[in-house]
Amino acid sequence: MKNSSAQRPRWRDLWPILTADQVKRAAAYGTPADLGAGDIVFRADRPPAGLIIVESGTIDVSRGPIRDLPPEPVVTHGPGRFVGEFSLFTGQTLFLTARMTQGEGQIRV
Repeated sequence: MKNSSAQRPRWRDLWPILTADQVKRAAAYGTPADLGAGDIVFRADRPPAGLIIVESGTIDVSRGPIRDLPPEPVVTHGPGRFVGEFSLFTGQTLFLTARMTQGEGQIRV
C-alpha cells in the first residue's frame, strides 16, 4: 500500500506552536533560561533537562553521534515551540541533543 500524506503525521501535530497567551501562562511556572547562540540546551546521555519553551530565536535538535555515525539533524524549533518534554514523562536518559542556534531568553519549566 502506498503511503499517502493523509497517513503521515502532520508537522503541526508533531510539534504544536504555543500561542503568546500559552507561553505567558507557562512562563508563570518556569524561570528564565540564560541561553544564547551556541549554548547546549540539553545533551544526549544525560538526565532530563526540563521543558524549554522557545521565546525567540531557534533551537536545533539532533540525534547522535551513535557509534561511528555523525550527528544528524532532527528538527529546528522556533518561537512558540518547546523541547525536552518527552523525557519528563518517561524519565529516560536523553537520546537527542539540542543547541541554541539563534536568539536568547528561553523559559525553563
